[in-house]
Amino acid sequence: MMAKGPTDAANEADELVAEELARENARAFAIEMNKFRAATWDRASTAFLAGGFVGPVISFIVAAKPWSLQDGFYMTLVTGICLIVALFLHHNGREILAEAFK
Repeated sequence: MMAKGPTDAANEADELVAEELARENARAFAIEMNKFRAATWDRASTAFLAGGFVGPVISFIVAAKPWSLQDGFYMTLVTGICLIVALFLHHNGREILAEAFK
């Protein structure tokens, strides 16, 4: 078997460097995509928080008619559901972000 010449060794080294660079780029891309997904989930949780908490509070403040007990129950129910959904979305976003940096 023939020994490798300097050109063959240089080509092999270049291939190894290219493979390592490709792995680093793929990892950086995966991290950025996971950060993007986490931010998307967190924005959705913020929207549910605003819709489920801030909306009913403003509605109560500027209500044109007095609220009945049934109206209060429905608003409490809507607020509770939206806050639970917001918590779920925020938790999923944090898990995705934690997964990115493992």
